[in-house]
Amino acid sequence: MSVAQKKQNHPTPDEINKGVQELRKALAKGGWAPISATQKRSVKDPGVKGSVWVSRIKYDPPPEDNVKQILLNAISELGDGTEKFAIPEIGELEAQWTGFRKGVGKDDPEPALSEKEKYEALCQEISNDKVIFYAYGGAMVYNGPHVARATCGSLSRQTGSKCYTIRYRLAPQHPFPHALLDVLHGYLTLLSPPPNSFHPPIPPSNIIFAGDSAGGCLLVSLIQTILSFHRTSPSSPTPTLTFHTQRIPLPLPSALTLVSPALDWLTSLPSWSRNRPHDIFRGKMPATESYFPSCPLWPSSPPREHPYATARTLMHPLASPCTTPSEKWKGAPPMWIAVGSAEGCVDGARILARDVRRAGGWVGWREYERMPHLWAFVFKGWWQSGDVMGEWGRVCKAFGRGDGGKGRGEAMSIGVDGEARKMTWDELNALEHTEVLCVLENAAEGMEVYKGQTQPMPKSLL
Repeated sequence: MSVAQKKQNHPTPDEINKGVQELRKALAKGGWAPISATQKRSVKDPGVKGSVWVSRIKYDPPPEDNVKQILLNAISELGDGTEKFAIPEIGELEAQWTGFRKGVGKDDPEPALSEKEKYEALCQEISNDKVIFYAYGGAMVYNGPHVARATCGSLSRQTGSKCYTIRYRLAPQHPFPHALLDVLHGYLTLLSPPPNSFHPPIPPSNIIFAGDSAGGCLLVSLIQTILSFHRTSPSSPTPTLTFHTQRIPLPLPSALTLVSPALDWLTSLPSWSRNRPHDIFRGKMPATESYFPSCPLWPSSPPREHPYATARTLMHPLASPCTTPSEKWKGAPPMWIAVGSAEGCVDGARILARDVRRAGGWVGWREYERMPHLWAFVFKGWWQSGDVMGEWGRVCKAFGRGDGGKGRGEAMSIGVDGEARKMTWDELNALEHTEVLCVLENAAEGMEVYKGQTQPMPKSLL
């Protein structure tokens, strides 16, 4: 995007603040609705129209126990034994292929074709064999694959690649690590297609991970799960597992790309308090408050502090990846991370970037001044949103060509005025590992178990 184009949609600091405050009010009002009602609305698919192909498919669970065991072993290897969680069973998996559909209007209906025919039509319009495995956000509690269609359509249009999204199970009824097991299952279906699949096996060199917010967290945790499998398996270049009766390797993808990743589920790192006046979320999850309305899904049985996991379990590196020791990132694929400096969750992303670099990995960092959480999705008229989406497509395309991840990467700050400035990595100013653990542990100890609404809603929130 040119400087002239940026100026056409160039919000001033006051306009940024006004937009954030107006959205905060709207989100706060909706945020106090019971989880069961909001979740039901959020997973409803409004249907497909316009310039996007969508092909849906469901996979039966594999007959083997391998996939679950890989995850449980990673939890054990990275944990300290204090985490408490229900052991998940691998289930049926719903997935969607998405691609850019040319030559149609924004309101044109989805064509009356079978799902396989739609997949084949999608493949006719792409220009390469790369796959973007996309994970959407929603606080681990809300949303379904439909919320990612616009983003996947944009990435597909820019890269010429197709996108793949799975529906992961939601908390509180399916707490940690159910969603992580689902994204691991989804990745394996790309590498080794189950019976009834539309696609051939996808080489890991052709797979790029992309995610936002909670979805970004799941993909970071998936990378660490695979790294743990490599660390703890017999000495071989790529360890194997049995999946749908086939013995297959479990390699890493070619790259990981993130926008606004949420990597601290105790919302306790300094940026949560520092950016509270400037972000669209106030920090603490509403469902953890004593005046949050009860519903059939929440409180859980037995009750716990947070919809996603017990407070102590939220400290686990596969729940809040900011707690991962830096040496555990050795061998990680290249990572590109875009954040807003006003995000509550920005410190978690800074810690990830710092630690991956310390372990010898490649990181591309792009920080937008004054931008709040998920600005690219909720303030689409701002030039910063178009800029980051364009950069996201560009880096995915570069990784697909094998041009990304060269050298050690660079950190860039993008000002409100559109000027780009190279940052030093020391400017990220991330807490050290022991400090991170101390901060999160204090937060975990201070959380109370949610046993249902015990206080009236404050008038200021009604």
